[in-house]
Amino acid sequence: MIGRVVAALALVACRHDVQLGVAVDGAADAVDGNGNPFTSGSYPMAFLDPAQRMCDGTLVGMDASFTAITRASLGLVDGTVTFATPTATTLTIAGTPIMMALGQPSLDLMPSMGSAPFWDGLVSGDFTTGPLGTMRTATDLAADSTTATAPMIDAQLAVLYTTVDGNGSCTVAFGVAFTHP
Repeated sequence: MIGRVVAALALVACRHDVQLGVAVDGAADAVDGNGNPFTSGSYPMAFLDPAQRMCDGTLVGMDASFTAITRASLGLVDGTVTFATPTATTLTIAGTPIMMALGQPSLDLMPSMGSAPFWDGLVSGDFTTGPLGTMRTATDLAADSTTATAPMIDAQLAVLYTTVDGNGSCTVAFGVAFTHP
C-alpha cells in the first residue's frame, strides 16, 4: 500500500494531476445500500508505528534526515472518527483525528484510478517546513476497500515533503487502523 500512496504523492510532487473518483471493479458489491463497500458509523482510528520513509530525486538516500518526523510532531492522534457514505464512490471521514492530521474537519476518499482497491483523499498545500529545506506539500489518506468489512480496515496516512525546486521528495508514512465497532 505504501508504494501506491508514494506513487500517488510522487505524481503530485511532479505537478501531474491525480484523478480521483473513478469507479473500481467490485463497487457493486455493496455493504451500504448505495453500493459503497464501506459502512457508515463510528470507528476507532489508530496510527501505527513505525513510520516508513522513502526519498527520491535529489533527496535519495536522505531518509534518515526525516526520522524526527513522528506521529507526535505531525499532531497525529488516535480517536474516534465517523464514516459517512453519501454516494457509492465517496467515503467521508470526520473527527478530531482528521482535524489534527489535516487541519480540516473531514476528508472525502474516493476510489483511485490505477491503484484499485485503494480509496484516497489528498490535501495539498504549503503546510510547514521540513528537514533539508523541504516543505510539507501534501498529505494523503488511503484506505484498502478489500478490508472494508474486515474487523480492521487497513489504511495509511502519508506526508510528502518536497524541495523548493521540486527535484527531490521524501514521504513519511504511518499505518492506520480503523476498527469496526
